[in-house]
Amino acid sequence: MSNPDSRSGPLVITAELRAAYEATHYRVETPDGLVTVKVGKIAPEQLWRDAKGVRPERWAIVSAFNPFSQALPEQQNRERHEELQRRLAANGRICLPASGIDPEEKWPAEKSLAILNLANDELDDLMLAFGQNAVVVAERGRAAYLLFHPHEVSRQSSFRGRS
Repeated sequence: MSNPDSRSGPLVITAELRAAYEATHYRVETPDGLVTVKVGKIAPEQLWRDAKGVRPERWAIVSAFNPFSQALPEQQNRERHEELQRRLAANGRICLPASGIDPEEKWPAEKSLAILNLANDELDDLMLAFGQNAVVVAERGRAAYLLFHPHEVSRQSSFRGRS
């Protein structure tokens, strides 16, 4: 799976979809147990303990499931997740298992990975490669936030430029 997704042109993330991302509970499986990260909240201290000898300053929660919020068959999502794992392992990235949980249980949990200390340009590359509208970023001492797909950021910037 060399190019899991491609999409030309900007995405349009509706207010409803954004609200769903913000309401999701992002669970990370740390060595000390499950930690829940929520957009707009500071991540629990447990997330900031050493990860395989590295002090975390930033975690990004990334999924390869359901590109652009379009449901795929379970097998295809599993294959996409495995491809994401292989890509990160090949680059020597430290990851923890994670999942996105809908608190209202309207959709099934999405497997994800919490990836240690990735820069925004690396996250952009993953969103482009795996067709993800956004990823969740948790930084030490700051509220977790959504980092949107580069095409959405570009669309929003050009929209704001039109007055």
